[in-house]
Amino acid sequence: MTLVACLWPLPSTARADEMDLTLSRLRIIGGMPGCENITQAHLYCADNELYERLMSEFAVSLAPTPDAAARGLGERGFYFGLSTTMTSIESDSIYWGRGTEGDAESARQGLNDSPEGAIFWNRLKLRKGLPFGFDVGSSVGHALHTSMWTLGGELRWSLFEGFRTGLGQLPDLAVRGSVATVVGSNQVSVVVQANDFTISKPLVVEQAVTISPLLGVQTIFVSADSATIDLTPGLSTPTNVNFMEDAFRSCEPLPGHQVGVTGGEAPATLVCSNAAGQYDYRNNLVFDSLRQTRWRMFLGAELKYDVFVGSMGLSFDLSRPDLATTRLSHIQSDKAAGQVALNLSVGVSP
Repeated sequence: MTLVACLWPLPSTARADEMDLTLSRLRIIGGMPGCENITQAHLYCADNELYERLMSEFAVSLAPTPDAAARGLGERGFYFGLSTTMTSIESDSIYWGRGTEGDAESARQGLNDSPEGAIFWNRLKLRKGLPFGFDVGSSVGHALHTSMWTLGGELRWSLFEGFRTGLGQLPDLAVRGSVATVVGSNQVSVVVQANDFTISKPLVVEQAVTISPLLGVQTIFVSADSATIDLTPGLSTPTNVNFMEDAFRSCEPLPGHQVGVTGGEAPATLVCSNAAGQYDYRNNLVFDSLRQTRWRMFLGAELKYDVFVGSMGLSFDLSRPDLATTRLSHIQSDKAAGQVALNLSVGVSP
């Protein structure tokens, strides 16, 4: 039971969706730095810096952590297992407090005052061996205390393996390409692509257990695009709060203004018949798209006994990407936060 709890964290007293994303709180009041072009205090701008910091850390937690030795499964081999990946985040930063759901009190005050210190992704994994040293795999996972799921796929090629004589005691070498995406969130679309190189060396103990230390380098490509976010959810007018209100309904658009000029010379426009409702509608915005590249190193070990396989891996950043947006917050660094990921896996491989 202890091993299962370690590899697949059990639910705690925390609310099931307390780490869900709430991008509507990442906003700047009109007239403040970063939103000087808007003078009305009841109109807002998207805080693209906090969004970039939040999504950068969230996306890195999606990246697959290598959890297998570099040797291939073989044409008839397969692997089935489950894993837990814990990725550190800057949970005491304002963007995690404002950018995640929290409890019922957090919804009222607009701030999650106790976000978790790490993101846990629990995954089921399946890999199948193919001819010529290729393996293909897929995974499905869920983030603890969220309503978000992830789907992933990978293709690996063990291009240098099995040299134990002749050329000498050389390590195995594999290259892998993988992709993961988030489902279950209507606020953002996140895709993480990764390429990695792994070297490992099998060491046989007592002719029964094989321990394979592994080392590698990984490149992560992050792509995150927000949906249209209502920065004032539940606000129908500057002085009236209605949590069932809809921005389009409160706008009550006039007919005949929704069609753009033919040829694309001018975009479609919308004119509200309800003067008060136009404020809520103008607070529906899209955050800047995020594109980032990270390099990180990983080290770990795989242990195999009969058909049972277990592994542990630690990944850490070799570099931190610069922010694409202008830094406006009190956060001193102009780079994304560095992160560490720990992966634990168990499975079977006949």
